[in-house]
Amino acid sequence: LTDVAFWHINADEPSVIDYNTEFKTVDLYQPHMFRASDHDPVLVGLNLVPEVVYVDDDWNGLANGTAVSVDTQTFTIGINAFDTIQEGVQAVAVGGMLHVLGGTYAENVLVNKYVSIVGEGSGPAETVVTSPTTFDSKVGVFQIAASGLSEEFPILLQDLRIQPVAQAGISIGRFTEASGVTVNYMTLDNVFVIGTN
Repeated sequence: LTDVAFWHINADEPSVIDYNTEFKTVDLYQPHMFRASDHDPVLVGLNLVPEVVYVDDDWNGLANGTAVSVDTQTFTIGINAFDTIQEGVQAVAVGGMLHVLGGTYAENVLVNKYVSIVGEGSGPAETVVTSPTTFDSKVGVFQIAASGLSEEFPILLQDLRIQPVAQAGISIGRFTEASGVTVNYMTLDNVFVIGTN
């Protein structure tokens, strides 16, 4: 909920055109758009893009709309809970936070907006992101295609173990191709990259 306001359009009207039928000899009420001024509606602003998203590979196969719990909070599959990091990146608001729970995620992740992606640790049994079975060899497991806002507000990769197989762990642009991609303001914190390129 971002804002609430009244739309003051209520107009006085004679009872003969009111939608109530008691005490009328002739009913002149018409159900059309000009009757919109009968009451003062409430305008409600909504931000439907989540600022916090959770990702857990254990949620694979759960239908959209399924409620899941993390600690004491409830999240909804397809809205603010996903089984892949890429779905989380796509869903979260610019400047938002992705919490990637422990597990193994075999996927290429395109980070194309300012976000924070935080796992549960860079150990081999914590949050591991590895190459999928088929992939584009010109990009890394994480392909960065956006910038942070400043040194204080960078794109953040934190507490992750990245295990590439025959590709880079983290890439900007595409290998051997002039893509013109520039990335500014990115922070890696407790990110362990081990694998083959």
